[in-house]
Amino acid sequence: MEFELTWIDKLVAQNQEMLLVDCGRGIGLMESADPDQPGMDAHTWTSPLNVKIMVNNICGGLSQTSPADQSYFEKNRDSYVEKLDALDDDIRSSLNGIGSRTFIVYHPAWGYFAREYGLKQLGIEREGKEPQAAYMARLIKEARENNIKVIFVSPQFDTRSAEAIAREIDGRLVSIDPEGGDYLDNMRKVAAAFREALQ
Repeated sequence: MEFELTWIDKLVAQNQEMLLVDCGRGIGLMESADPDQPGMDAHTWTSPLNVKIMVNNICGGLSQTSPADQSYFEKNRDSYVEKLDALDDDIRSSLNGIGSRTFIVYHPAWGYFAREYGLKQLGIEREGKEPQAAYMARLIKEARENNIKVIFVSPQFDTRSAEAIAREIDGRLVSIDPEGGDYLDNMRKVAAAFREALQ
């Protein structure tokens, strides 16, 4: 992520004794959904199974810095992993039998979620910018072909392009937040929103 690329080396240089834990170690990274913005998709946490890997990495880092508290860290890890497993089961059950598996979202933050649950994400935003007219037309065509009536937006981004597409397909906007509050609760709300939209 941009913050990491800018600051991690500087932070480590200031504190040579600091343990640096790569929370994403072991996650199968995927390419960005935006063909104009190549690189790896940074939104790993949208998959609960990825979060399980992250939780395990965090537990290992905490245990390394405080070995005396390792059993405490592991107990908390195991408790949260159980909740993540239940969340994964709930999402799979919620999305079982949906009619369509393609969705349109303004900011393409849901690639790992889509990969995990057999969905296809179409992003409006390209290179962090509003899309060009030709790309908008292509999205509108694909939305009509897939009978898409919902455009997903996030509170962090402008909705004008999404509104324009929604008007063209006689659809509506639904807000989902990749950074929203309590992780477990938020992801259940996201799954419910996908289920309703993809019926």
